[in-house]
Amino acid sequence: MVSVKRFVQDEPALFKASQEFVCLFASSPDPIVHVVCKAKAVPPTVRIAWMLLGTVLFQNRSYPEIVALLTALYKKFPAEKLWTLPVPGGKEIEAVVEETFGSRNWKIGRA
Repeated sequence: MVSVKRFVQDEPALFKASQEFVCLFASSPDPIVHVVCKAKAVPPTVRIAWMLLGTVLFQNRSYPEIVALLTALYKKFPAEKLWTLPVPGGKEIEAVVEETFGSRNWKIGRA
């Protein structure tokens, strides 16, 4: 096994490129937190609920796709509107998913 010191000495350009790549993630916002932060003037329970929803939905989709879906859902059903009475119908929610992904076919869970 090659030590880190040895790797840095033997492959300085590769080490620098790897370091820069990893540093890019320091400025990448979590897609769920990005949308949750839009709910500023609401009770903490609303932010928690959006966090839980985002965590459940964040399966088999990329960061940009989840940001797009959660943003679209939040625009259509801001703050608590997604789960307070009268709750939106399944067709309304499916329409947002279909508009975002171009399809309603989306597996959630294990492949």
